[in-house]
Amino acid sequence: MYMFNMNYPVKRTVNMSLRNIAITKSDFDEIKWCSVIDESEKKECHSYDSRFFAKAKEAAEIGNERAEEAWTLLGAICSFHMNAGNKDEPFGPMLVMQTGRSAIVADLSPEHLQALTEIFPDIQDPEIRARIGDVLWLTKRDFRAAVIAVEAYLESAIALEDPSEWTTGFERIERAFRLSATLGKKAVAYDKVVSHIESVLDKYNGNDPLFLSAKLMELLLEHRHGDPVKYSEICRKVAQQSETQGNYRRARDYWEIKSKWDALAKNQDEEKSAKINVAETFVKEAAQTDSALVTAKWLEQAIQVYRRIGGQKKRIDEIHAQLVEVQNRTPEEMQEFHHQQDASELIESSIAKVTGKSLHDGIFALCLLVSPPKVSRLKKQAVDSFKKYIFKSLFPGVIVNEKGKVIGRQPDINSNDPEEVERAKRAEMFSLAQFDHIIDTQGAIEPARRQLLQEHNVNLGDFLSLVKYSPFVPENREQIYARGLYEGMKGDFVVAVHLLIPQIENSIREILEHKGIAVSKLDDQGIQNGRDLNDILYEPALKEVLGEDIVFDLQGLLIERHGSNFRNRLAHGLVSDDGFYIVEVPYLWWLILRIVCLPVIAHLKEQQNKKVEEDNKKEDE
Repeated sequence: MYMFNMNYPVKRTVNMSLRNIAITKSDFDEIKWCSVIDESEKKECHSYDSRFFAKAKEAAEIGNERAEEAWTLLGAICSFHMNAGNKDEPFGPMLVMQTGRSAIVADLSPEHLQALTEIFPDIQDPEIRARIGDVLWLTKRDFRAAVIAVEAYLESAIALEDPSEWTTGFERIERAFRLSATLGKKAVAYDKVVSHIESVLDKYNGNDPLFLSAKLMELLLEHRHGDPVKYSEICRKVAQQSETQGNYRRARDYWEIKSKWDALAKNQDEEKSAKINVAETFVKEAAQTDSALVTAKWLEQAIQVYRRIGGQKKRIDEIHAQLVEVQNRTPEEMQEFHHQQDASELIESSIAKVTGKSLHDGIFALCLLVSPPKVSRLKKQAVDSFKKYIFKSLFPGVIVNEKGKVIGRQPDINSNDPEEVERAKRAEMFSLAQFDHIIDTQGAIEPARRQLLQEHNVNLGDFLSLVKYSPFVPENREQIYARGLYEGMKGDFVVAVHLLIPQIENSIREILEHKGIAVSKLDDQGIQNGRDLNDILYEPALKEVLGEDIVFDLQGLLIERHGSNFRNRLAHGLVSDDGFYIVEVPYLWWLILRIVCLPVIAHLKEQQNKKVEEDNKKEDE
């Protein structure tokens, strides 16, 4: 029996379990499950699952076990998270938690699959027909079910098509494409998918506002389908329009795809021209920002693209000259952020402090290069900031996400509510701490990390020996911590934070538990649920262990809307590829490294001091 813990952010609180009761088509006919789909406004599996689980709960309350099992099975199937790009494992759990996960295909029993086979021919809704047909293909290699699933995916994609919210419909097309390719490229199903993709591209002719056409073209390019001349011209049009609008990321994507169409057409001149345009989007974007740090980043990217093209020395030299000029301004910008601190001196000093040391000594030195922002200083700066910048207090700002949607508002410092005033001060403190993160990361952490990589052949075992003796790392978590810290040292912060952030939560929970703090609470059904990071990071007892400054820093980095809120954004899939390379990510990796290693450093120093004392005693004797 597997427990599906459906704790979703939007009223999905039903906890149901499959009990492998042998159900049949008649059981499904009796519950009239298709009526639930008819009532759903959005014809999408993740709109169905909560409704199915709610029906399962109703059946459980009246003791109808067979109906409960049928509803739970439907809910489990609809709860699968689709990963359309993975042709072998297209479905995973919607949620992964410390105490378990939500359903996956492997949880379904032979009896469940037989019941699904029986109801499959009569399903009218294309969304769930595609899902169940795909499941039958993955588990039973039912060729007929797979063919039906491909066609149903395309029907569902048409129903869900929205060029502004394009990802849901595109996922259905991509899954249909990969499933049909598995069935064979000579099969009718495969031709239908390719024709559908081309019809959508013709329909929009590059006039969709975001990335739908780009993603569809990439599918065609995988197997060299489509008219390269026609699609190359569409890419040119979209890229030029995007540049005019200042949307350089979109322009880059279309210039890159154009270069691939030109390569397919064996038009080398056009291919090279498109790649040059990719590089120039970085140069143009650099010209649109006043930040020397950001400008330098874009110019470096442009140089890298030109180097891959080859034969571009003159243009590389021109951009490099701009880069040198910008880098000369970088220390001035960093000084403004950090109270006249000389950035160039900070970089040189940081590198010097790790140079020539053993790897472990260098890591310990890296941990001690900077310190988390002091809360006492941030409080004073926040008050001074509101006094100095009067408009900031008169017009509280808003927090927006990557799509420009407002997801939070700045508390009002002028409120008559003392709690609102305190929230405004804290919000400003988190904002000020982010400036510290920029300086510490760019001026100390990253230069020192790169220096250690140049001097040492770092491997996983180096970090295993570090975490083994850290009281912050619980037993049987050493491998995960070591892997996360190792990947961060190499610069792969995508892997590092995915591994480390859940472990921080577990470690903090264990720290509090050792201090006698309850880290779980009973719900109304008598089930103990663990308190998550959004709750436990505010336990006063945590400051006694980690200190006020580190706790405040973790709050801002991980869970505060007015900070980076990285834990929550990561958990809900709100971090894009570029989001893993903002300065807060290597800073977070460094902070975890510091927390893990400082007790080890203290222990080693204590051992060293004892040895010195013993040696002195021997000399005295």
